Amino acid sequence: SYEEARAKAPTIAAAVKSRIMPPWQAISHGEFTNERKLTADQIATLVAWAEAGAPKGDLKTAPPAPHFSSKWQIGEPDFVGQPDRPYSLEGSGEDNYRCFVIHTNFPEGRYVTKVEIVPGNRRIVHHVLGYIDSRGVARKKDSKDGKPGYASFGGPGFQPTGGMGGWVPGLQAESLPNGVGNWLPKGADIVLQVHYHRDGKPETDLTKIGLKFATSPIDKSIRSGSVHNLMLRIPAGDSHYEVKGSTTLDKSVLVYDVIPHMHWLGHDMKVTAHLPDGSTKEMINVQPYDFNWQTRYSYKQPIHLPKGTKLDLVAHYDNSAGNARNPNSPPKTVTFGEQT
Repeated sequence: SYEEARAKAPTIAAAVKSRIMPPWQAISHGEFTNERKLTADQIATLVAWAEAGAPKGDLKTAPPAPHFSSKWQIGEPDFVGQPDRPYSLEGSGEDNYRCFVIHTNFPEGRYVTKVEIVPGNRRIVHHVLGYIDSRGVARKKDSKDGKPGYASFGGPGFQPTGGMGGWVPGLQAESLPNGVGNWLPKGADIVLQVHYHRDGKPETDLTKIGLKFATSPIDKSIRSGSVHNLMLRIPAGDSHYEVKGSTTLDKSVLVYDVIPHMHWLGHDMKVTAHLPDGSTKEMINVQPYDFNWQTRYSYKQPIHLPKGTKLDLVAHYDNSAGNARNPNSPPKTVTFGEQT
């Protein structure tokens, strides 16, 4: 409402002026479908409005407030899956990795076009990864210790048939373009691996996954891959530690979106494609990186990368005392790990 906005006017002006809001870390020029950027004129309007005391204006000419008909970003799902009961987590101890098995029992295989994972308790859910198990391996592990799901650090404890979405702070739901789908085989299970980070007191969680199925023909199956470097050793006190990674494509691909992922010390990341014809294409360039807003950057036009394309990643980390997000005081050497 106007009154709610008016009360926050100075904060709104400061947030947009510093470009903390809207949350958008990519250096972009309109190539992404979900670009969240304000123009200089829009920012100036908001700042001037706040400085003028946030005048009401003529509310009769105001557009109607947005109406959201669903709690889901993807709209009402065709299928909602969740563990059969909440999972309880003690307040103290190391991070906890738990896999929950969700049975689908569909009479035939289906293409999934929209996926949304909703953490039940954001105070303790660090991230969620969805996997497809078409061999029934996860079922045999389920509830063996008397609790929902089973413990599994790193991967899900089996060779997945495929992936089925994920959630990290700030990530929007996955919505595939026309003609593109994610194949869910007949009788397959969906396994949600939830990484829990304890908050000092007992908590419970019931994380859900929502799916929407294709209603028109599908001629492309989505796949995911990564460019990464796990050999991290970020020295204490280094404010601009550089890490590189690369991979060469063994087949031609169409790239629909990219998701940069780092942890608290991450400062910036750039990925460049070097095509076989000698040309280059900047795939993504985020700076400064923000762990709280890990965005799926979706291209308006998918990028064709022919076989033999080399993808080069360059990232920088800030492990200095000047980094307000550094979890270590004083800073200490940081290596690769699942925990933030």
